[in-house]
Amino acid sequence: MMGGSMSGPAKAQTRRQHGRIRWKTFFVLLLTAFAAFRAEPLRAQSGITNRAVGGGLRIDVETQWPDGAGYRPVRVTVVPTLASVADRTLVFEFTTIDFNRGREDEIRVVQDIELPAGAGPVTTTLSVPYMIGHTNYGFRVGEGGRNVKGLSGSGSFQSNAHMEMMPRVLLVSDQNVATSSLGRLFLNVNMNPPQQSGQYPLPTFHMVGVKDMPSRWIDFSALDMICLSLDDLQTMKKAQPDGFRALLDWTAAGGNLLVFGVGAEWEHRGLLERLVGLPAGDGNTSKSRSPWQSPRSNQFGKKVEGIGAEALGPYQDISEVVQPGYYNPYGNPTVTIREEPEVEKPAKKPTRPEVPSTAPFVSRPYEMGMLVAIAEDKPFDEDPGFWAWLCNHLTSRRVIWYQRHGISLQQDNADFFKFLIEGVGKAPLNAFRVLISLFVLAIGPFNYYLLRRFRRLHLLVVTVPVSAAAVTLALFAYAIFSDGLGTRVRVRSVTRINQATGQTECWARLSYYSGLAPGDGLTFPEDVAVYPIQAFVGDLANGDRDLVWYQGQKLTNGWLRSRTPTQFLTVRSRKSQLGIGVGQASAEGLAIENRLGTDVELLVLRDKDGTIYWATDLADGTKTHAATAVPADAFADLQAKIHEVKMVNPPGVDPTDYQYSYNRRYYYYNSYGGNGPAPMVGTSLMEGAIQEIAQTSPSRLDGLPPGSYAAVARLSPEVELGTTIARPEASLHLVIGSW
Repeated sequence: MMGGSMSGPAKAQTRRQHGRIRWKTFFVLLLTAFAAFRAEPLRAQSGITNRAVGGGLRIDVETQWPDGAGYRPVRVTVVPTLASVADRTLVFEFTTIDFNRGREDEIRVVQDIELPAGAGPVTTTLSVPYMIGHTNYGFRVGEGGRNVKGLSGSGSFQSNAHMEMMPRVLLVSDQNVATSSLGRLFLNVNMNPPQQSGQYPLPTFHMVGVKDMPSRWIDFSALDMICLSLDDLQTMKKAQPDGFRALLDWTAAGGNLLVFGVGAEWEHRGLLERLVGLPAGDGNTSKSRSPWQSPRSNQFGKKVEGIGAEALGPYQDISEVVQPGYYNPYGNPTVTIREEPEVEKPAKKPTRPEVPSTAPFVSRPYEMGMLVAIAEDKPFDEDPGFWAWLCNHLTSRRVIWYQRHGISLQQDNADFFKFLIEGVGKAPLNAFRVLISLFVLAIGPFNYYLLRRFRRLHLLVVTVPVSAAAVTLALFAYAIFSDGLGTRVRVRSVTRINQATGQTECWARLSYYSGLAPGDGLTFPEDVAVYPIQAFVGDLANGDRDLVWYQGQKLTNGWLRSRTPTQFLTVRSRKSQLGIGVGQASAEGLAIENRLGTDVELLVLRDKDGTIYWATDLADGTKTHAATAVPADAFADLQAKIHEVKMVNPPGVDPTDYQYSYNRRYYYYNSYGGNGPAPMVGTSLMEGAIQEIAQTSPSRLDGLPPGSYAAVARLSPEVELGTTIARPEASLHLVIGSW
């Protein structure tokens, strides 16, 4: 299990003790995928359940989950078939494979499973990171340094990951529902034929029982919306507190939690607030006072902005406008327009359905995420217009994963080059051109002239290779010493702290350059979701990678390569006691204490009376008094600190210079491209939080409500760099808190 000691097989994972899955497995996987496709072409989730028997054990491996960026929770159940008198430590290895480029690219994920003597079934969850093109998988079990015969298997995913413009929706329920309303909403992306007449299931939809919810929030990281009833939310809090806590951490980190069955008159809304730990909403219906926001009527009946949906509104059947075509995985989807009838009929002017007098849902922020209360207890029976209205209310920047995160694992990320470490990783082309020209002249005409003059032309066979080797070594040494052998990292982070509840979230973009990659790779806590960022499509599918789950997640091989610009987006959500202690105001100012665990360069604070205070150069643990400040002066300094670190292309770096080396790879992976706008860092929740402070007007102070503060820290208290040898530079750490 996660907390168990690391066994011999787990320690030997870097030696690839279990061997590699050979090419013969490829044909087995093809047959498995073909059979699965023929048997169930429209599964709403990706993956299958495998069963293997051997070594006195039976193992069930469940891989069903919506395809998408983030982690896939692989549920592993070990059932003893023979009684054991001793504790057993199993090593479970799960490998995702990309066969599509003429070679195998693999991600090997390893985790220990402790099986006590005489124990019954043991279930654990393995978090497997997503990577483009990895649509096949294999698994095996090791014990005592050897593979357990019979405990292995393989399979494939349905690969809906390329449908970036569809939300990944999880319904927590033990009752099946139809998802035609959601499927119709995304008709111009989902061109699968109907399963039944009039049925258009959403292929990125999945259901899970309340008792089967994962207990780690990162296992929800690929999802956009999680839906469950208020009754199931109560049951989950009592019966599965770990899963309930993970659900709230995921929501706080930026997810959208939809709770239905709150009541036609919102009579159960107070219960919902108490369940999730929110202060009760003001009973006043004024929008300026109530934290709950109703949807705007002008969003009703419109297609979803930024998603490309074709929803026309409630009570209007979309099938009257378009018929579903067939999704082509190697090109753009097409829509078949219904032919006009032979008999002409009088044209009817389309009537717009009336906006419901009472909003069917309301929402309020939950840290960096959104909590949506739905009045009805069967929202999936609603018309497509209901879901279009809800998606418009939340906006595509929240509903769609790659827009919410500002990165894509299916498309090029042009902003990759805006966050490089300046001065490293780029060849000195002009200097190289001059040196190579001088070298050619010296090794050719000049060398020939000297040897001929001294009648030693036979030495040409010696001087030419020796000179070439000397120059090559000199250039190599220059490159090594100019870039260095250490690891440098640039960070842009936002940390939000709610001191009243202790909830803390941190988003960070990490840019690495390592002259010599750390031998032990990178290590992150288990509550940190790590997303690799590619410059061009297919860039990540380049070589094998290893991940060991032991006291966190150890990215031991292939994630950080020497002399290669590498970037990650990390998201963390957890409880903490960090913050700024706020005392009483006096003639000296407002008493404060730095309890952030890091030094603060500048702090701007607004107390609950609306007065602005500021302080500078606060060492960790310092108790002092913050002076009152003119809002314009305080925010001018704060915004200047933020603007000091910009995301721009470094001098001399042109992304088009790198494009040619990816043309071949791009040709293949273009089939995985998204169907919507290109990813931009500006749509991410992290950048939105930064700009909210950076663009706050000193006269309105809308970005800093009473009882909150913003601080620029030298290091973020929540950012994990993955290694202790990295040297941060040119970084921005913004901390936003409330008490």
